[in-house]
Amino acid sequence: MKTGVLVIFAMVCSFASSAYAATYNISEERFKGDWFSAKLSLGNEVYYRAGNVETAGVSLFLDYYPGNCGNPYLQIMSSGIEPVPNDIDMYLDSFVRVDHEDVIKTSSHVTASRGDTHVFTSIASDKPQKILEALKDGNNVRFKVATDEPIFFTFALNGSAASMTLASSRCKRQSDDPESYFPDTSTD
Repeated sequence: MKTGVLVIFAMVCSFASSAYAATYNISEERFKGDWFSAKLSLGNEVYYRAGNVETAGVSLFLDYYPGNCGNPYLQIMSSGIEPVPNDIDMYLDSFVRVDHEDVIKTSSHVTASRGDTHVFTSIASDKPQKILEALKDGNNVRFKVATDEPIFFTFALNGSAASMTLASSRCKRQSDDPESYFPDTSTD
């Protein structure tokens, strides 16, 4: 009996520590208008995020990774939905438009795992700098993901330029840090 209880306790602790370890630490938060900037870290992995979480159930993130600060990862997270019954892994056409400027054709990778209550839509383009500059200059950005019934997302851009610039500059500072010249190449 005691052995069974100990085994179950050990399993619960290992799952709890795994879940805890997968949670990024957030620091250096700064807020500007509808946007924020923050540092996210988990162990030795560090990246910088600018984003808008002002729309209920939907968030827009630009993640800047050291070593590739000029090409942030753009994604939309839809949350608070019913648990997804099956895995989702779809590539779809999508479009970005800031205010009434030109429409920018993009592609989307929509993903979720069975049971998740979040769906992630990653946005990619052959003109990423055009999107980044547009996000800094307008009032609102709209995304259209083309499915049988198109999905639309709208985010305010008040504070986007300041938050994106801060996340990018922090990323570049981390990339140029003296420690970056001495990567851990040990084979322990």
